[in-house]
Amino acid sequence: MCDGTCGVVLVALVTSRAGESAFPAFHRPACTNSPEPCETAPQGTVAQPSHKKPRKREITPERNHHCESRRGGTVNLTSVLTACSAARDGLAATGGSVVAVSSMFAFTGSADRPAYSASKGGVSQLTRSLAVEYAPLGVRVNCVAPGFVVTPLARGVLDDPVASAAVLARIPMGRLGDPGEVASVIEFLCSPAARYVTGAVVPVDGGYLAA
Repeated sequence: MCDGTCGVVLVALVTSRAGESAFPAFHRPACTNSPEPCETAPQGTVAQPSHKKPRKREITPERNHHCESRRGGTVNLTSVLTACSAARDGLAATGGSVVAVSSMFAFTGSADRPAYSASKGGVSQLTRSLAVEYAPLGVRVNCVAPGFVVTPLARGVLDDPVASAAVLARIPMGRLGDPGEVASVIEFLCSPAARYVTGAVVPVDGGYLAA
């Protein structure tokens, strides 16, 4: 949706090993369903195969949650940093800008998705930090924080009458958002109209956070 005057717009989704291959600097620790920290070989070294017999570990819901939390944080936060780092010079050369995607849960937290909330909070803070770092290069960095938007990921709420009613009761505008409404804010932040806006985390939530 850039009109050609706002430089380079980079959108990166790193959600699989195939996606990671596009960004060589991106390294995700392998998860072994273990509560122990994941280990990776430093850049420039080759990990030697282990001849030790692997221990059998029981896969429990707690361990699965631990690994999913670790992976979620990597995808949501590290991928943004990696993509921005990869695009930094190109953005500086063209006067481009970055718009990341955070979440309303970066502001409020969520009992049923703590890892997601924490990672999105990291995206918001990363946005502010990169805005300060990239400003001397003429590169603006902002992010949007969508609320409940009609997407496949929201089906759990949309298909539950009780949960859906509770969400709608909290939204002053009385409805869920449309993906196009989030995209239009991203378009604005990429445009010359936002040339003095950087480091902003913009809620697009129908007033949810204000209620």
